[in-house]
Amino acid sequence: MHPAFSDIIGHDLQLEYLGKALERGNTAHAYIFAGPKGVGKMAVAERLAGALLGEGSIHGSTLTAGLRAHPDFYHVERPLEETEGGRKRDISINAVRELAQRMSLAAMYGTKVAIIEEADAMTTEAQNALLKTLEEPAGHAIIILVTDDIENILPTIRSRAVPLAFARVRTEALEAELEKRGTSHAMAREIGLRSLGRPGVALRLTDVEAFQALKEAEAKIRAFLAESKAKKIATAGKMGKDTGSDAREAWFEVLARELRLDLPTSANALSALLDSRSALGKNANTTLALEHIALSL
Repeated sequence: MHPAFSDIIGHDLQLEYLGKALERGNTAHAYIFAGPKGVGKMAVAERLAGALLGEGSIHGSTLTAGLRAHPDFYHVERPLEETEGGRKRDISINAVRELAQRMSLAAMYGTKVAIIEEADAMTTEAQNALLKTLEEPAGHAIIILVTDDIENILPTIRSRAVPLAFARVRTEALEAELEKRGTSHAMAREIGLRSLGRPGVALRLTDVEAFQALKEAEAKIRAFLAESKAKKIATAGKMGKDTGSDAREAWFEVLARELRLDLPTSANALSALLDSRSALGKNANTTLALEHIALSL
């Protein structure tokens, strides 16, 4: 395996493919890394960018200062919301135009690399604006689109990029890797069960405070599930109005895990939750989507 990916958990075939491309110097001009949230696709994108730009010691679950400060690196993500927690729902055409302008400049050190995080959040106009950059890359420029939902990426973009699918990692392999990194067997087992095959989630939960926060969130969800239907609807409505998008996503995540524990009686609710998450991705009314879940419980 290429040393750039030495700390990545799972995804052996994808890493072997990318490692060989690095060794041969024949990387594609565009990639789409697709898979469930938290499986490690963003971490792989960062390691690939680091290797291409000579930042060989990039490790950790977030962009390091070294990579972020590199003059030939550009990172696009959903902007922060101004009035509530979390991030805005879309990546605008202006953000993509700024990326295109920067990628058109000559590289200071030979290669330019951009990562578009949550690329499926780009508006249709933003994706169309990206198309010209993909069709006519200037110099040695590489763009990595990271997405949870490749179906929300325009076919014209998908046809101009190499797609790599990142699946969930086997729980046993995930637990073994956590133990190898110093987590106790009992804690690795608890984290493995909760992370649902997603190394990014598992590594975050090795932090004691993060694990405790998850346990508290689980207790709140169980209390929510025990409420009357009227109270569930009121609680869901309040969350739709008063909670930021990142907090709502965390609530969805924990609720989905609790519902999966009792699939025979919660299948309809789980289906409603998945429908609501999909609707929110298409700019549906947040309060109505959450109330739809409460009605199904």
